[in-house]
Amino acid sequence: MPNISFLIATDDHPPDLDRFFGALINQTLPPTDYEVVIIDATRNHGHAEAFERARARKDAGLRLHFEAIDKGGRAKALNRGLQLCRAPVILFFADDSMATPQTAEAHLRFHEANPDLHQVGVSSMLLAEELRTHFTTWLERSGELFGVPFSDDMSSVPENFFYVGNSSVKREFLLAAGPFDESFRYHAWDDYELGLRLSKLGMKACFLPQAKAEHIHAISLADRCRTMTRAGESATVFERKYGGDQSWRRKCRVPPWRLRLDGLMSLLGYAILQRESHLISYYRARLDASFVAGYRRGRRESRTPS
Repeated sequence: MPNISFLIATDDHPPDLDRFFGALINQTLPPTDYEVVIIDATRNHGHAEAFERARARKDAGLRLHFEAIDKGGRAKALNRGLQLCRAPVILFFADDSMATPQTAEAHLRFHEANPDLHQVGVSSMLLAEELRTHFTTWLERSGELFGVPFSDDMSSVPENFFYVGNSSVKREFLLAAGPFDESFRYHAWDDYELGLRLSKLGMKACFLPQAKAEHIHAISLADRCRTMTRAGESATVFERKYGGDQSWRRKCRVPPWRLRLDGLMSLLGYAILQRESHLISYYRARLDASFVAGYRRGRRESRTPS
């Protein structure tokens, strides 16, 4: 039986799939000590073909499992994956990142050294240098991308931080918290919501610098705006579960057109004065407008009789 399981749900932005699979099947752990489980609930790319190529070149002792399921959200894919994983430690990993050879071993050694059920290993996904722009660097360092600031020199994360980009949890602790909530339809908020349940059970997240991954995702402002629209919809799902007195409610009272107008005014200010603060205000206004648009759509849909 393996000691740690990579669990990956596919999304719409895969990197070079042969390189991606190659990084997973060439870890420093012995092949029998870990496994890789990938669930495809998007069916938008050639994961199946890349999987077959990887299976042909992997070590015979490594279990590499790929499964396509009916289209659905990340929560649905991860719940299916959890049914298939056999190891006592689950390593959630993003499909738009490249594992280093030490990724699985760093997570496993952490849990061996910290057998307490509530200890969770977390590491970063830092954008590849060739994909780095002013916008993406701001996203990372401001915390707008993953919820906490990410940087090359980071050495810690909040104890209550959890995401499925590069985090490991003992299976027993996951079972105590319960499955991912499949009412979250997108790659958004499902891991945040599970993190809240883990935190209520005493989760203590610890940063693992040895497990850093390379984030291979060309994120444009337009791409991020689409993600924020989905995040806004997901916020309404969260509210239905936890109540409506949330920090974003005040922002969502402002119509999206007004936020977009504020963004254009900030962009005009940047064009005239060349101040970075104006450019960042433009980014925030565009992202906020998209979030609010998604939030309002989610609210309308929740009021529409099925």
